[in-house]
Amino acid sequence: MKYLEREYVNMNRKEKNGLVTICFMLVLAACVPSEVCSESFLQPGETSIFSFSLEDGNRVLLCAGKDDEYLTFRLLAADSLIFQYPAVPDRNSWQLFEYSFYSRGGGAANLGMDINSLTFGTDMVMYILYDEYYAEDESYCDGLIMVSPVGEVDLEGVPESVTGSLIPFRFDYSSLVVTR
Repeated sequence: MKYLEREYVNMNRKEKNGLVTICFMLVLAACVPSEVCSESFLQPGETSIFSFSLEDGNRVLLCAGKDDEYLTFRLLAADSLIFQYPAVPDRNSWQLFEYSFYSRGGGAANLGMDINSLTFGTDMVMYILYDEYYAEDESYCDGLIMVSPVGEVDLEGVPESVTGSLIPFRFDYSSLVVTR
């Protein structure tokens, strides 16, 4: 183990990021439930709240069960499920997610912004799903940050692929999730 620690310390930033990404994918692969979702990746009655594609072709999907029975996050490959949290969603799954936001009005002159995040995690990895708007340049930024003991990876979403938003957690779902 000491050899691996020494080697990690001697790696450059690009090598470390590659290693961290590989570690995350191994952790995710270990967490995949045996059943794979339907072709659309939405189960009957589910509603997509927020989704986007990643530059590597994978897709992020946050959805609610019929009548808001549960909340679940999915990381998807083109034709398969990579990771689902929680592995088995139920009524209590809403309480496994923590929503936070910061909003400053006033438009570009006041550097207005609307920053939303949904945090959840396992014993090994913390996930931060984010949805941001900046008035200064009228830009949007969406993505998924994964944090583990070996590092952090920020997977930015492809802007043209974004559907939905995390803003409904401020209003429609505020009584269902932990709000910070």
